[in-house]
Amino acid sequence: MLSGNSPELLAKYHEISLEDIACVRHFRPILEHHVDRLSTAFCQRILSCEGALQNQTIAAIQPDLLAGQRSYLLSLGDPIDEAYAESRLAIGLMLRQIDLSPRWYLGGYSLYTSLLNPLIFSHFKDDSTRCEQTVQAFNKIFLLDIYLASQAYEQRNLEDVTDLHRELTSERKDLSLYLEEHKILLRATKQRAKAAEELATLSEFASGLAHEIGGPMNAILTHVELLEASVQDKTSAEWIGIIQEQIERITKIVRSFLDLTRPGEPEFATLSLQQVIETALNFLGASFDRRGIKVSKSFLPTQPQIIGDANRLQQVLLNILANAADATGRGGELKISVVEAKGSVCVKIQDNGYGIEEGVLSKIFDPFFTTKAAGEGTGLGLVVAKSIVEEHRGEIFVGSEPGKGTTFHICFPDATQEQEEGSTLECGCQARAQ
Repeated sequence: MLSGNSPELLAKYHEISLEDIACVRHFRPILEHHVDRLSTAFCQRILSCEGALQNQTIAAIQPDLLAGQRSYLLSLGDPIDEAYAESRLAIGLMLRQIDLSPRWYLGGYSLYTSLLNPLIFSHFKDDSTRCEQTVQAFNKIFLLDIYLASQAYEQRNLEDVTDLHRELTSERKDLSLYLEEHKILLRATKQRAKAAEELATLSEFASGLAHEIGGPMNAILTHVELLEASVQDKTSAEWIGIIQEQIERITKIVRSFLDLTRPGEPEFATLSLQQVIETALNFLGASFDRRGIKVSKSFLPTQPQIIGDANRLQQVLLNILANAADATGRGGELKISVVEAKGSVCVKIQDNGYGIEEGVLSKIFDPFFTTKAAGEGTGLGLVVAKSIVEEHRGEIFVGSEPGKGTTFHICFPDATQEQEEGSTLECGCQARAQ
């Protein structure tokens, strides 16, 4: 039962006694004799009500409605049990399905009363007590039937509320996800705008610095060359040579600073990522040897290809390898491997250095952020590296644990799948989870 109560308890609540059921059952032969007339009169009255003619569903089910009313009248006086309650609930469900409001079936039971009472009065015209008992018995049963049929409407209201709650919950989740995604996009946009602004400021600063330094350095170099012609002893010549070397060093530093802040257009070509790594290691080989840093490599025999600018990619690898070497110190170890994942080629650079704390890890790609001592780092190396990787439609991830080292993962689209429309880059190294 939808109400949570048994039919017997509901009958008791409506004060329906065994004597009431016996009175209705005693009157059943009269109902059977007049059932067709009563059912027809009921349907005609229903169909003549205002709005019934506009309800095409009612007109379509008129034969079923007539048969249903006949069956209902003949069931009056049946034992009030689970089957009885379910049959009354079915009436309410049918009325609900054809979109009839509760006032329709309330009017229907009132109509039954007006049709039955004359029969009862006529049958018990000489027994007023029995007549009154029968009328009251029918009224009690009709009230119970109204209650049972109304449960279908309560169920619909509950279902509507449940559906509405479910829909609102889903909408709330979708809205929360939508807002979170846009917050992330907004933060990323702000970070990119901030980085672009800082790099633009740095570029202006670098240009001005190169101009201010370039003039005096050219004058110094010119006068050193004039002095070189007049120097006779070996010691003075060595000193002048040292001055020229340091001038050249300063010039290279300024040029590198300009290249860092104002990179030219990339020149993309098909190349081997492993070959780019080998070239970068050759540049750093002597430095690693002096510091006792051991490098182990795990490359693929297939030499997977990517589309990229070799010089820029070397800049990325040189920066990360140099940082890894600084983190390990003397006698450190670096492990470099190349793997193929679905649609991508990835390089993994792992060191056994001191690692990066969680609070610092989230900032390593921020412009001008560095953990190195003053004068030893600009805080731009990883910013530029990340920018170059993204320029190559790649991704860079980093995982680290203090005291256990740091691992960089850099993934690029596989050149063999570049022409496949909708190709999605997937990093098989699971760097995000580290």
